[in-house]
Amino acid sequence: MPSIRARAPTPAAIALERIGAELGRLTQRLARVEAAIGRVVDDAGPASAELVVDLQEIDLARQETEALAHVVACVSRALPRAARVDLEDATASLTLADLAARLAGCARAQPQACDAVLFE
Repeated sequence: MPSIRARAPTPAAIALERIGAELGRLTQRLARVEAAIGRVVDDAGPASAELVVDLQEIDLARQETEALAHVVACVSRALPRAARVDLEDATASLTLADLAARLAGCARAQPQACDAVLFE
């Protein structure tokens, strides 16, 4: 008979700290994408005004992600210590297994480069 494992609720502050850490990682990733696109545009020569405006969306996404990480950290500090959440349930529908594991506290963030995928 399979063992039944009871879910242990996670302190909400810890859950939000983990979410904030992931937002921080996303902010860093967006900064790298922004820099890479800047190099591509520099190599390609002058960009149209429309392209420049479109590319500014990446910078805005990075800034918004960074701001959300800050808000999550503030909310985390404001929560009562007794507040708990079921992270297993909250992450059950995530299709990114590594992200779900980090949020659940089962894995640490490992710096890793993305595999290069060339478009055909």
